[in-house]
Amino acid sequence: MLILYCAPWCPKCLWVEDNLRSLRIEFQYIRVEREPKNRKNLFKDTGQKGIPALVDGDKVFLDEWDIVKYAKEVAGRT
Repeated sequence: MLILYCAPWCPKCLWVEDNLRSLRIEFQYIRVEREPKNRKNLFKDTGQKGIPALVDGDKVFLDEWDIVKYAKEVAGRT
């Protein structure tokens, strides 16, 4: 299952989330805290503290355009 690290206060995150939902991609939404020092799980999974971030097994996408591009590839497989 895809894991999306996002926050409701992040415009890039909202854009990514909207795209994933419109593609009918199933994903687990993990809300990220505003303070980077409180992003331990995000850093553990991605090596970064920036959002949005998408994790699919050992694949990590940190750019919103790359996330949506990958989601379109995943949607094409189903």
